[in-house]
Amino acid sequence: MASPLNASAYLVAMARRLPVYTAEQLQTLTKPSFVNGHWRPPALNARAVKKLRTAALINGVEFPLPERPSWNDKMDMQKKPKGKKFLVEKAKRQETIKKNMANMPAMIEDYHKERQAARAAKHAEPRAVPLVPELPQDWMLQSVMRWPALTVPAWPAVQAAQKAKDAAREAARENAKKPVAEPKAAPAKKGGKK
Repeated sequence: MASPLNASAYLVAMARRLPVYTAEQLQTLTKPSFVNGHWRPPALNARAVKKLRTAALINGVEFPLPERPSWNDKMDMQKKPKGKKFLVEKAKRQETIKKNMANMPAMIEDYHKERQAARAAKHAEPRAVPLVPELPQDWMLQSVMRWPALTVPAWPAVQAAQKAKDAAREAARENAKKPVAEPKAAPAKKGGKK
């Protein structure tokens, strides 16, 4: 059985109003306990243990509990953090960019050739513009009978009719823009509020 703290540590503990514990008591009080199917937190938390350790060190008494590792010691025990993904893959990405930039003139040349071929294919055949409006197949005979004049020689007549319609529409707009005479204002009433 371990002995309790010596008399001077006891006096310091009493002056600071700290309790005096044996080594076995400290071991049990600083660990969580399982009571009636439930875990209870330790009776002495880390702050209380630190106060007791400080009081023992001031009086030159060996403290029975080992010191907990500090934050820096914990960091040394842990493995090195992986870091951010973009920083980890930066070297690989730079290497890929360098390799692609070496091939860039050839890639640009291929792209221009593809675009020129696509443009040439698009403009190879001129677009056919129908002079006669296209109608469904069953209306074909009736359309020929209704619009026999819609042939190539009659096309200037259609354009002239369209110009006449546009001129009439423009004249209607001009007439709508002319100001209308406003009615005279009613005379002001005499004898209002003062």
